[in-house]
Amino acid sequence: MSLNLSAFAGPVVFFQHYEALANRASANGHIIDIYACALDQTGLLEMKCCANHTGGYMVMADSFNTSLFKQTFQRVFTKDVQGCFKMAFAGTLEIKTSRELKVSGAIGPCVSLNAKGPCVSENEIGTGGTCQWKICGLDHNSTLAFYFEVVNQRKRSQQLGRNL
Repeated sequence: MSLNLSAFAGPVVFFQHYEALANRASANGHIIDIYACALDQTGLLEMKCCANHTGGYMVMADSFNTSLFKQTFQRVFTKDVQGCFKMAFAGTLEIKTSRELKVSGAIGPCVSLNAKGPCVSENEIGTGGTCQWKICGLDHNSTLAFYFEVVNQRKRSQQLGRNL
């Protein structure tokens, strides 16, 4: 007996659904935090992109009464001495480079704003093809990495050789 797998699309459909949801949320500047408390499967693997793209948190515990859940929840919503949350929202980051550098991309909780220009590299790393990104949420634990490509290295080394 053979199984007809074409009738069941499998996890790919779920990943696509949450990827589309994450893109919509981040395009509108929303952050998705996921706090899941269950021992059964909750679909966190499929939903991971929602927290990753929007800069949100993902916490899974056995129950909402565990110390891990309570401490994480309290840490996220701590305030400074003026009573303001220790986080920022809806940031836009733009990178401008000299002619010798081109932006290859970014890795972290950001989405492309599709801003093309002469400083954008054709070699993409992470979220590339742009020089502007939207960052939905930032706090002291946020990490972003930007990658650059050095261009015209041969011309530059030839010019330096002539000047010597």
